[in-house]
This record gives sequence, C-alpha cells and structure tokens, in this order.
Amino acid sequence: MLHFSEDLDLVCCIDCSGHLKADKNKAELTCADCGKRYPIVENVPYFCMIKKNVVPAAGLSSAEDKSSWSKWRQQNFEFSKNVLKDVSRKDVIVDIGSGRGHFRQLFSDFKKRLAIDFYPYPGVDVVADITQKIPICSDLADVILLSNVLEHTPEPQRLLTECHRILKPGGGRLIILVPFIIKIHQAPYDFYRYTAFALEYLLDRAGFKKYAITSLGDLLDIHELIHTATIKRISKSVRTRRAKLELRMIHKSQHWIAVRLRKIAKDISQDPDYIQGYGCLAFK
Repeated sequence: MLHFSEDLDLVCCIDCSGHLKADKNKAELTCADCGKRYPIVENVPYFCMIKKNVVPAAGLSSAEDKSSWSKWRQQNFEFSKNVLKDVSRKDVIVDIGSGRGHFRQLFSDFKKRLAIDFYPYPGVDVVADITQKIPICSDLADVILLSNVLEHTPEPQRLLTECHRILKPGGGRLIILVPFIIKIHQAPYDFYRYTAFALEYLLDRAGFKKYAITSLGDLLDIHELIHTATIKRISKSVRTRRAKLELRMIHKSQHWIAVRLRKIAKDISQDPDYIQGYGCLAFK
C-alpha cells in the first residue's frame, strides 16, 4: 500500500513530472506544479480510467498458491528469486504490470515494493496506464520487474525506455520475463512474442548496454504444453464414454512418453531453437 505520508516522493504527475500532494481527506492527489488532480479510491491513486473491456477471470485460486502454477510460472519464479539474491532488502522495487501479484512473496522483506497495474487488483498500489508515461519519479527504482508484461504492451520500446528512466543510474536492474510459445491470453491485450534477438534490439534502443538473456523451458516443456492443451481442447467436444476412456489412455501414455524422453534425450531438450520463453536481467 502507498503510504501518503511518506511515499509521495516516489510518484509524480504524468503531465509535467511535478511533485504530488494528498489532500487532508486522502481523496485525491494534486500536482504542485501544474495543478492536475488524480482521484484516490480506497487508498489507491488512479492515473487513468479503468478500461471497460478488462474483465479479470473469476473463480481463480490464490495468485500465490504455487500448487496452481504452470511450469512456466514456476520457472519465472525461480529465475526472479535467483537474480534477487544479492539485492539489498533496503532497495525500492517497482513491479510494473503486477497483475494479481503472483510473485508478491519475493518482495515481502524489501523496504518498499510499488505495484503498478492498469486494473485495481488486490495489492496494487497505483493504477496507471503502463503503455504511457509511468507516474514514478526518474532515477528512483533499484529494481523493476516486468513479469509477462512486455507481450501485452502495444509499444514495448516506450515501456522499456520508461523503465530506463525510472531506474537508478549506476546499477539499477530490470528483470524481464517473456513467453515465446504460449497460447493467446488476456485478449484483446496480447500483442507480441519475443526472441532473444528482439529483446537485445529493444534493450539497446532503450539505453541498456549491459544485460544477460536466459532461455527458460525447453523442447520437452513445449511438447508437454502442446499435448496438455490438445487433450483439454479435445475433451470439450468428447461425448461418448468410449471416447473419453480413449482420451484418458492417450493422456496417460503421453505423460509416460514425456517422462522417458526427459531421461534419455537431454541433449535434445537443450536445443536453443526450441524454448518456451526468456528471463532477462538488464542494468542501467
């Protein structure tokens, strides 16, 4: 939660980058320079209107319940956990496009985590349009997390340039997680898939000169992903008892095959041309 008595030096006006002040009732923020006002709803400042075509899925398990995570999300979590090992707990973390806060536990012992999203999910500190100027002061963040956000951004270059602006010079770090092979999701806000070459190009243009890109997932993960998706899709149209039984048998046999392949085909599984996505750590 954004503490208006101590955290207003973190946020700024999206029109002029001016300093913001909260009124005594904490009902709105006002820019001290240009006078623009931003409403506060349930202790969350709004820098944009909520898009009407954004409808969060209902009936989902807790975002932090690892038992419900896909293998892709598990790999994302481990990558983020590893790159945060040497980060001081006194640092400021900005989670852009935080969504439902799957990785919130990673930041529980940090001095300050600001969660920004264009929808007021539980745990979001600031509601803002992350495709435009982000209401965070320049040279402020020690770490920025973009977890499965870049593919949902119509102008990724603008977002990465904003991240570069917000990060502290001389070592501020940006963590990026992006899928390469995944189904269409969060429609209609699903725009791109990235290769390592695309990430390098975008990071260079945004001003990041030091970065490392890591492949996440492999050919066998993709095999399992496609098989599971195929079974789920076919099961929706299966009606007869015999067909359902055959489908279960196929699913079990394919699972056994996947396990055996993992044991005997380690060299194939590491094929750099077949990966599920990327984790990237970039420094300002």
